[in-house]
Amino acid sequence: KLQIPDNARDVEWEKEGSLWVLSYDLGIGAGKKEVDVYFAADGTWIKTKTDMQMNDVPKYIKNYVTSSDEYAGAKFYDSDAEYIETPEGNSYVFEITIGMRELDINVTEDGAITELFDR
Repeated sequence: KLQIPDNARDVEWEKEGSLWVLSYDLGIGAGKKEVDVYFAADGTWIKTKTDMQMNDVPKYIKNYVTSSDEYAGAKFYDSDAEYIETPEGNSYVFEITIGMRELDINVTEDGAITELFDR
């Protein structure tokens, strides 16, 4: 059963390709979070994407990136991130810079890091 939080604002449904997306905002001002919940046409939950501030991302997640061999020296490019929840597990998406390169990466809650080429 779908539960929309009581404090959700600007609630709307959109169709994106074959998926239905429920969008709403939580909070106001600097603490506002935008949430998109994706469903298949049959109502199966696919994923939930929450936009968040980098300050709200757990430090251990950021440490996975900066302490990795491949991304050592990376700088977080943006002040926001995305938290992605799926049936398979949860992760964070960031934009980072390494030298002159800008990359979007996905970091799972257990520290697996992958580059994203098509968001």
